[in-house]
Amino acid sequence: MKHRLGKTYRGPFSELVKTYENSFRYYLMVRNQTILLLERAIPFISYIVRLIYYFIPVFFIEGPKKALNSLIMGLTHGLFKKEGYLDPTFFKISPR
Repeated sequence: MKHRLGKTYRGPFSELVKTYENSFRYYLMVRNQTILLLERAIPFISYIVRLIYYFIPVFFIEGPKKALNSLIMGLTHGLFKKEGYLDPTFFKISPR
């Protein structure tokens, strides 16, 4: 399998090059982390830190609307343990 995890960007407050995940991958992370939290596989503080850590780059690069949409959908699907395939074009990004 040939793919890259994350994309690089320059942080809004620094000159460091950082890696971020697009809004679709952020949705998947939020959904899966929420399911793991409900199953008590990860601690709550770790859950919150990860949500914020990955939310900030999506917010600044793709905009607040996409970031919040991914967060809300990920939380909703995670709380109801709705797993399965969601078409990446729903987030208006290419699947690659």
